[in-house]
Amino acid sequence: MAVLLAGVSEAEFQINTNTVGDQGSPAVAVDATGGSVVVWSDEHAVMARRFDERGAPAGAEFAVSPKPTVSQFDPVVAAAPSGDFVVAWFENGIVPPDGSESGVFARRFDALGVPAGTAFLVNTFTLGTQYAPVIAADAAGNFVIAWQSLEQDGDSGGIFAQRYDTNGMPVGGEFQVNTYTDDAQGDNGLAIAMAPDGRFTVSWRSRGQDDGNTTVHGGGVYAQRYAADGSAAGGEFRVNTTIEGGQGFAGVGAAMDAAGNLVIVWNHNEFEPFLPGGDIYGQRYDSAGTQLGGEFRVNQNQARPQFWPAVAADANGNFLVTFRGDDGDNAGMFARYFTADGLPTTVEFGLNRVVGGEQTGRSVAANASGEFAVAWQSSCNQNNSKCNVDQDGDGAGIFGQRFSAITPTCDATPLPGCNAAGTSRLSLDARGQGRMIWTWRKGTGFDITELGNPAAGLAGYALCLYVENAGPAALIAEARIPAAGLCDDKPCWAFGRKLIKAKYKDRNITDGTADGITFLDLKGSGRGRVSVKGSGPDLNLPLPVGPFTTVTTQVVNGLGACWQSEHDGPALANDAQRFMVR
Repeated sequence: MAVLLAGVSEAEFQINTNTVGDQGSPAVAVDATGGSVVVWSDEHAVMARRFDERGAPAGAEFAVSPKPTVSQFDPVVAAAPSGDFVVAWFENGIVPPDGSESGVFARRFDALGVPAGTAFLVNTFTLGTQYAPVIAADAAGNFVIAWQSLEQDGDSGGIFAQRYDTNGMPVGGEFQVNTYTDDAQGDNGLAIAMAPDGRFTVSWRSRGQDDGNTTVHGGGVYAQRYAADGSAAGGEFRVNTTIEGGQGFAGVGAAMDAAGNLVIVWNHNEFEPFLPGGDIYGQRYDSAGTQLGGEFRVNQNQARPQFWPAVAADANGNFLVTFRGDDGDNAGMFARYFTADGLPTTVEFGLNRVVGGEQTGRSVAANASGEFAVAWQSSCNQNNSKCNVDQDGDGAGIFGQRFSAITPTCDATPLPGCNAAGTSRLSLDARGQGRMIWTWRKGTGFDITELGNPAAGLAGYALCLYVENAGPAALIAEARIPAAGLCDDKPCWAFGRKLIKAKYKDRNITDGTADGITFLDLKGSGRGRVSVKGSGPDLNLPLPVGPFTTVTTQVVNGLGACWQSEHDGPALANDAQRFMVR
C-alpha cells in the first residue's frame, strides 16, 4: 500500500487486512506526532492497527483482547499525546463477562502497541446490561470511560462513568452522569470530550426530557461538565434550542480544545414519523460553559438525510465535523471544517471516493496541531443495484482518510520520493514586482490519487525552489499557500465538479497571506496537473543566475506529499531579469 499522507486527502485506504466476513464499528485516535490507531469489530472480536505519522502501517492488525467464548462489540479508543492508548468495548457471550448480561471492558497499550496489562472490567454495577462505551484522554494520559447502563438509575437506561489515572488505576468509583432519570438516556446518542488539563464533558440523548416525547425516535440532547478532579461543574443542561422533532436519535458528538471550549453536534430530525435522518446541528460553549451563539446547521445539502455525526478539535478550537449522508449510492461519509469561531471555512465534502455500496461511521479524531483522522465501514447491500462487489472483497471492511490543516515549510534539501513530472515549465521574472509560473504535468497512465485533494481547504502547501551548483542542492526560496480561510473576502479554495479539481486564488497580493502566490491549481482529470503562479513584492523568489547543475522545484503538502520537476542546464533564459527552463 502506498504511503498515505495527511493533507492530501488521497484515496481512502483500507485498514483491515483480514477481509473474511464483516468488519465494522471503527473508531480512531491520533497522537501528538500524527500517528494513529484504529480499532474495529471483526465478527466477534475487537481488532486494532497502528499507523505512523506519515500514514504508513506500523505493524499488522492485532486482537485487542482475544476471548473466544464471548462476543465483543462497539470498540472505542483514546490516545495520549505520547502515543499510549486505551481501548474500551462491551462484551457478552456464553459465560457472562461481568456476572450478568454484558459489561464494559478496557485494555491499555503503550505507543508501540504493546499491552500494558490485561483487559479489565470497567463497570462496578454488574446487574443487567452495560454497553455502548465512549472514552477520552487528557494530555497526561488520564482517561474517562462513560457508558449506558440499563435500569441502574431506576428507570430504563442511564449514563455512568469511571475515571482512571495514567497508570490505568481507578480514580474514585463509578458515578452517575444524568440527573434526570425518567425513560432512557443514551440510546444511540452518547459522547465524551476531554481537555488537555483533565476537564471533561459527557453529552447524551435523553428521551422525553425536553418535550415529553417518549417515542423511540423522540428526545433532546443534554450534557454535564466536570472539573479535572471529577467534580460536577454545574448541573446537566439542554444543548439543543429547537425541541420539536427528535434530537440525537441518530448520534451525538463532542470535542474540547486546549482552553476547555466545547462543541457538541447531534442529529436533528423533523420528519414524521420520526425516522433516522434529518440534519446535523452543533452548539459551541466557552470554557466556563457559556453558550457561544446559537445552534447552527453543519450540513449544506438538505435533500438527503444526515446522521451519525462526530467531531474533533485541535488545540486552537478549529474543528472538523463528520457525518453520514447520501453520496448518490445510498450512504457515504461527509465532513465540514470550522474555525474556532464557529465559521465554516469549507463546503461539505465527501470523504469516500468509492461510492458504490454504503459507507458509514461516527469516528473522527485530532491532535493539538490539527491533524485529523477519520474511519468508517464500507459494505454492499444486496438490494443495492449499484454495488456489485464489496470494497474489501468480502463483506464489510474498514477504511480511513487523513487530513492536515498544517501549512508546511520547505526542507533544507529536496524531499525524496516526490511525484516526478512528465513535462514541466519554470519561469521567473524579476522585472517590475516580479512574476513566477511553474507547471507540472504527468504523462499518460496518471493515477489521480497521486495528486491528492486539499479536501475543501484542509490542506496547506509550500512551493520550494532548490539550486544545485558545485555542492548539494540548497533551498533558495519558498512560498506558502494556506490551508483555509478567506482571500479577498472570499473562500481561498474553489472546487470543480470533478473529484480531484481544486483552485486557490488570492489576487490581493499585498496582504502577504500566501507570500506572493496568487494561484494554485490541482487537477486530476486527464494527465494530471499542478500549476502555480505568483507575483508581487511578497513573492521574494530570487533568480538562480549563473551556471547551475540542477534546479528542483517542489510543491509539498502538509505532511510531505509532493510533486516535483528537475531541470539540468543550460536554461532557455538566465540573466539578472529572467530565468526559464522546460
